Amino acid sequence: MVKLIEDRDAVLFLSNALATKGITFPPEATESNIHRYQSKARDFLIRKRVPAEEIDTFFTQTLERYRQRTPTENELNWFMDDPRASFWLMCKLDHADDINSLSGLIHTGNSLLDELGTKKNDTPPNHNLRVDYIKDKIRNQGGILTPREYLRDLNNEWERNLECRDIFRGVNSSSGVSIDWLNDYLKDNNITLANYQCGSSIEEKLAYCYASYFIWCERNNRDGVIEFAFANKFKSAFSTQKARVKKNSSKAKQLNVHIAEEFYDKMRDIAISEGISNANVIEYAIQVAWNNKKRHHSK
Repeated sequence: MVKLIEDRDAVLFLSNALATKGITFPPEATESNIHRYQSKARDFLIRKRVPAEEIDTFFTQTLERYRQRTPTENELNWFMDDPRASFWLMCKLDHADDINSLSGLIHTGNSLLDELGTKKNDTPPNHNLRVDYIKDKIRNQGGILTPREYLRDLNNEWERNLECRDIFRGVNSSSGVSIDWLNDYLKDNNITLANYQCGSSIEEKLAYCYASYFIWCERNNRDGVIEFAFANKFKSAFSTQKARVKKNSSKAKQLNVHIAEEFYDKMRDIAISEGISNANVIEYAIQVAWNNKKRHHSK
């Protein structure tokens, strides 16, 4: 996986620091080794009769500033380890004019999310690809805040969303309510990210739903009544769906059969990848076999 800050970024940081001192020593286009570039720059400055002690102090202070502004891998885990967070963060970065715009736009009411239909992201619905995309976006951002400060603020915002707005935690659990039901429910209520792809796996569908809802909430943050009303409406619909699932399951017939391990493994693979139960896999297989049988007899 790509690191957030590569050696190439350190090289450019040092080169820019030299430029602010009126020293022009651009790195080669392929230079990505900070130690090699630093050694070349030192030799260059020595030839310019700059005192060695002054050079070394400047390099030490500059690279320390660079390290302080650079997030550690641990500080990236909140979105690297959670597909929901990476989807949400991707949307935030796509609609930020610069590194400092997010909080300002939300507070002033000129929500960056009002433009949600005007930009398109072609990144496939894949968590690892989103993480790399996010890191590239952050590396290329400008502004007063450092990447470390910027990600810290966004992390805090994500945590507040989970703490105050996570009304979906009961979906795809023992409640029996599927992620597909949630996805359809949000679409029916016009809470979607129209220009972003929703993946087919259970974790990608959850990521899409969480990002869609949290962004919708931010878009309506000037009127808490809208969010409060939807939350109550959703809780009622979720409760009704849970009751419906429970009622349907109570009518189910118990099937006690032994199947070969090969087919059991295939059944579990389908169930896990699609986020459904073993029973749903069996019912689907029987339905497919039944449809094939009906088509055969209709010929």
